[in-house]
Amino acid sequence: MVKNWILIISILFIGCLTNQSTESLIPRSQFKEILIDIHKMELNHLDSISILDSVLAHHNTSYDLYKNTLLFYSEESSTMLDILYEVEDSLLD
Repeated sequence: MVKNWILIISILFIGCLTNQSTESLIPRSQFKEILIDIHKMELNHLDSISILDSVLAHHNTSYDLYKNTLLFYSEESSTMLDILYEVEDSLLD
């Protein structure tokens, strides 16, 4: 019985650690637009750090918020793949 409670508490604890508030994330559509802009600018420039800074400033988004969103979607691999396919489709249009 004690082992069951330890298992349940462990699962809840791990679940709380991995859940991020959506308030600390960029909305999906804006994140996709940021990725599109980054890819478009990379075609014309070599300095990827200044490209990222420029795109984030254009979208009025902080680097920390971008990083949190990127980490969140990297853990949600199927959603991240969907976003990347949408970015690719947009770039091909």
